[in-house]
Amino acid sequence: MKLNLLIKYLIVSLSLLVFGTVTAQSASAKTRYLTNVPDYSFLETKRTIHTTNDYFNDVKITIPKGTIFQATGVSIGVKTGHPFLTIDLNGLSWHLRKIVIDSKHDQQSTASLWLTTANFKRVRTPRYLAYYQATKRFPASYRGILHQGDKYPQDDSDVTAKSNEVRVTNDGYLEYTENALVQATKQIKPQYSVKVQRTIKKGNNTYLYTASNIPAIPSTHIRSTGKYQYRFKFINTNQHLVTTNPSMSNPDVFGDMTVVVRYYVGNTQTKYYLCTQFISK
Repeated sequence: MKLNLLIKYLIVSLSLLVFGTVTAQSASAKTRYLTNVPDYSFLETKRTIHTTNDYFNDVKITIPKGTIFQATGVSIGVKTGHPFLTIDLNGLSWHLRKIVIDSKHDQQSTASLWLTTANFKRVRTPRYLAYYQATKRFPASYRGILHQGDKYPQDDSDVTAKSNEVRVTNDGYLEYTENALVQATKQIKPQYSVKVQRTIKKGNNTYLYTASNIPAIPSTHIRSTGKYQYRFKFINTNQHLVTTNPSMSNPDVFGDMTVVVRYYVGNTQTKYYLCTQFISK
């Protein structure tokens, strides 16, 4: 009898010990979430993210640990009350966005990802984006993209208009793309893509240093070896240019306008523009 009681006591004690251990582990491993993440702020992945494309969920996407991206809309789960977001792959370099750009669906965002401290952390705006106000609200699909030309095209040609474009991706690659649609919904394969190794900001001038050259952008060849072989110059003139369009119902009446800022890119100061605002009547 005493033996049976002893066995029961040992079983109960062991159960309590196991339960207590599991409970302690659960408490210590409690999921924590990032809060107060403003739109257009920057996050960095703390571990490799394996996910799919949004809605269709038929394209496997891998985002490596240490990837910096821009938060363009944090939502709150209705049932859980926890924050989540999707990552717009258009803002990342070609080797990461290629898989969705080449897919059969016109969907460049990931599936929803919980905004946990295990997955992400807040970081400052990267220095390589210093050529424009990266945390400011811009028209959709125009963030940080410089189009070659004087100013935004008129309405009768803006849908089909093409230009060469230059930009730095959120994860730090300087890209040059030929004949890209001005009104593009996705960022196609660039002709050149090189990693930015260093950035220096002096007034309105931004200097980007790379180990590889982009022949389409006149640069300064500094040295023959190392990370800082080429220097690319961006000048923000702060000169605003406006393209106005008549109303669709009445050609004699103002309809809308597009505001851009002029830039000079490269040593030859080739004219580019950055779309900053669409204004409708």
